[in-house]
Amino acid sequence: FDAINNTFTNLSTGGMSIKNNNIGAYGSDLITLITIILMIIGGTSFLVHYKALKGRVLDVFRDVQFQAMIIIVAVFSVLLIVYAKFTNLNAIFYVVSALSCTGSSTLPVSTMAAWADYPKVILAIAMIIGMAAGSTTGALKLIRVVTLLKSAYWEIKRIISPEGSIIIRKISGKSVGDVEIREAGSYTFLYLLFISISWVVLMQYGYGGIDSLFEVASAQGNVGLSTGITSPTMPTIAEILFIFNMWIGRIEIIPAMVLFKGLWDVLRR
Repeated sequence: FDAINNTFTNLSTGGMSIKNNNIGAYGSDLITLITIILMIIGGTSFLVHYKALKGRVLDVFRDVQFQAMIIIVAVFSVLLIVYAKFTNLNAIFYVVSALSCTGSSTLPVSTMAAWADYPKVILAIAMIIGMAAGSTTGALKLIRVVTLLKSAYWEIKRIISPEGSIIIRKISGKSVGDVEIREAGSYTFLYLLFISISWVVLMQYGYGGIDSLFEVASAQGNVGLSTGITSPTMPTIAEILFIFNMWIGRIEIIPAMVLFKGLWDVLRR
């Protein structure tokens, strides 16, 4: 019963558990490692899964989002191990949990609340980035982050190149047009804007800046990791904002904006 529940919740990057201490309740490094693998599978694009099932295993490692995920997990894990004194397994576990927007944990909330600001910021960044588009993860999605980084590189290259030079813009062999870059930029702006609004409101209630950012990033990314702010005793306005953050984070912001515009047009008539 425990095995099937934990498999379902981590494979779907849901993160909810039948144990109060989540995966930490089992005190098993093997179960922790298996959970990491399940979260990575859940955060990987279904198209990549399809290619793997068709026998094209090497295509998994050629996928730009999978490559970006490996790099981020490796870099963030090293940062947590070196500067936050996390154990190797716990560092990888929490980075994957935050990046995949699963929210599984091995430590109680009280322990996470006592963390220094450094690991909270690292994990908050991971929760904002998210994993692959085409998976069950939330947040910005890796393809948007990669597109924005690449577009910045292309723009710098255009500036320093002779006038009239043609800059080839491709990601994984596919051409990237202005439409894709604008979509990535506008969505990222809106995503960070809504995080900023809830972040400021939460700090107005007296919560710490880093803890507030952590909680808002977790809510809008549909993650579920918490330092203790999210609770039945939190202020009503903050709770309503978190409901809104979770909603727009799940359906993505653009459909929500289209809905609001439609409602506004109806009310104006």
